[in-house]
Amino acid sequence: MNADDDDPMTTLTAQMRRLLEAQQALGWKPVEQLTPALARSQTTLAQALAKVLESQGKSGAAVLVPHEELHYETGGTSQPVRLYRAAGTPANAPLILYFHGGGWVDGDLAAAEGSAMALARRTGALVASADYSRAPERRFPAAHADAQAAYQWLLAQASSLGADPHRIALVGEAAGGNLAANVALQARDAALRQPVCLVLIHPIVGTDTSSYSYNRNEDARPLSKAGMRWYFNQAIDPQYLEDKRLNLGDFNLGNLPNTTIVTADVDPLMFEGKLLGHKLESSNVPTRYMNFEGVTHGFFGLDAVLREARSAQALVAEELTAAFTVKAAGK
Repeated sequence: MNADDDDPMTTLTAQMRRLLEAQQALGWKPVEQLTPALARSQTTLAQALAKVLESQGKSGAAVLVPHEELHYETGGTSQPVRLYRAAGTPANAPLILYFHGGGWVDGDLAAAEGSAMALARRTGALVASADYSRAPERRFPAAHADAQAAYQWLLAQASSLGADPHRIALVGEAAGGNLAANVALQARDAALRQPVCLVLIHPIVGTDTSSYSYNRNEDARPLSKAGMRWYFNQAIDPQYLEDKRLNLGDFNLGNLPNTTIVTADVDPLMFEGKLLGHKLESSNVPTRYMNFEGVTHGFFGLDAVLREARSAQALVAEELTAAFTVKAAGK
């Protein structure tokens, strides 16, 4: 950020600031100061949310969605999947395959459960939250291979899970957004069954850290420009930095399903999400884009406190429900 620019962190809502303060009070440090092991063990925004709710004498229990633990096979091993099924979910319900964020290094299913449960509550769909390989132990493209395996597993298992195999949507946040987009592209190119809808929440779209929002939000929290460079260094060998799986704008983006992109204004990834939306529209993909001001990277699952998270979830649920309804009607 240039010295004569206003600090974007001063534009945060009071609720977003409170969450970040609670996270820092619990010992959070910028990832670029940590090892991967320490990054995985430090306080998440989900834990900060629980702390804020506790201080208000509240609990998230009223919005919990039960889940069962499953696994999918990938590369000679297996990865866990949490299948969320909200009360009243009908038989033959639509199905959402969700990929969490974490820069392919430190995210996990527990930290992402707020987003997964919100999707299940708001859409009436089953939500399969799939884990995947993490770097630096298994670097790019290991997570991408896992994501493809998770989708093919879900296509095969949907009916036995009580879901409609013809109504599967892909949703991902950050690194998971990149994975979700790659799964949709691979399904198109391999003539697999296409998802009916694609939702990308502040996705990683490229490896170039010189964009407008990277510079404007250089010192943002919880994700900064230095933090993103740390994630790339941990997850990607130099020879892969230009790989189009990491630089989605290098693909032919035509013939993808309806796509919704959500970004946070105080996030280095904001501008590239917006740019991807423009490229999708130019490729004649029906696209809806919305940027939420006053919030940071990782805001989507924090609806118990953040109005902006509730609005983003409502937007995403509207698009998913519309796609599920159209497919059910056979249009």
